[in-house]
Amino acid sequence: MALIKLNNQSLPSGSVLRILNAQSTAVLNTSTTWTDIPGMTLTITPTSTNSEFLISYTNHVYIQGITGQNWVAVGIRLLKDSTVIYTDGDSSYAVGHNLSDNVDRMMLYQPNQYLDSPNTTSAVTYHLEAATTQSSTACLINEPSYGSGGQITIMEFAG
Repeated sequence: MALIKLNNQSLPSGSVLRILNAQSTAVLNTSTTWTDIPGMTLTITPTSTNSEFLISYTNHVYIQGITGQNWVAVGIRLLKDSTVIYTDGDSSYAVGHNLSDNVDRMMLYQPNQYLDSPNTTSAVTYHLEAATTQSSTACLINEPSYGSGGQITIMEFAG
């Protein structure tokens, strides 16, 4: 069991060192290209090279109807700096709905989490991006009039 010293106190491996959180009600109207979700970014400098981060995030997803039958899906992915480290679903589009009329709608909160071992003591930025399969359909992320927005949390654990 490795020990880490924080404020002259030895902490065992697995101890929570700190928690960072960001909440966002800034809206992203998705496109077919991956785009940053506003407000869903956190930068953290690891306490040691053995630190581990549990990144938890939830986004409110709203998919509007479209005339004619169409499959519409939204994907959300997690990046560390500029590198994609996790993408929801096997095809990158984990939330989808087959819409048959322009009055069809779908809303949900999409939670996820990822455990990362950055192996550095340099600052690391985690952020979320979203994209949709249909450019002609409104797919809104974290629209405050439909829900309470999204949030991203990082818990740092002693390694």
